Amino acid sequence: MEHQKDCLSKSSNFWEKITAISTLIVALGGLGALVFARYQIREIRTEAEIQIKEMQVEAQTQHLLVFIDKFRSSDEISRQKLLAEKRIDRKIERLRKLDTDNPPVELLDELLLCDNIGLLTNRGYLNEHDVWQAFGQWILYLYADSRPYLDGLSGPSDYGECRKLSENIRLIEQKENKSTYDHPGEEDLYGYYLTMTEEQTGQPTFKVRIAPKK
Repeated sequence: MEHQKDCLSKSSNFWEKITAISTLIVALGGLGALVFARYQIREIRTEAEIQIKEMQVEAQTQHLLVFIDKFRSSDEISRQKLLAEKRIDRKIERLRKLDTDNPPVELLDELLLCDNIGLLTNRGYLNEHDVWQAFGQWILYLYADSRPYLDGLSGPSDYGECRKLSENIRLIEQKENKSTYDHPGEEDLYGYYLTMTEEQTGQPTFKVRIAPKK
């Protein structure tokens, strides 16, 4: 009788161990599945973030190309040439004083374009660094020439996006290029406008060579 009890006890302990081991295996399997699922979710999320980033960069590039094409158009180059001719005095080789009460309409058109680029940049449709590379000098020279007019406006919201963009572009210019032209003076503006009068259709009039600081 005692022998049977011992056998039953051993058998019971054996199956208890088997049950415990099976439960442990199932638990470990479930834990492994959970870890694997979390890993997969993380991978999917990472891939999705990469795809979204790539799509955003592609969209920003496309928006940038639209503006580059606009700057290379005959209408834009003609407008910039007209502005240049109005802003320089070839006889005395100097920049004309800006009439803040009646600025050239071409200057206002350029400021409006700058404001649109600033708005799109602020909303993430354009990459600010790309804007600096493509239009940096045009923005800095336009802003420097129009400051007397802008400073006389009633509120900072007038061409506010252009103002903000210009200041940010100036900071990038100082960091990346250490240029002497982040604050262009009258002589710089005269040379810039003089060069602009000689540009041809298809050439990026907004690109100006920057001389490094000595």
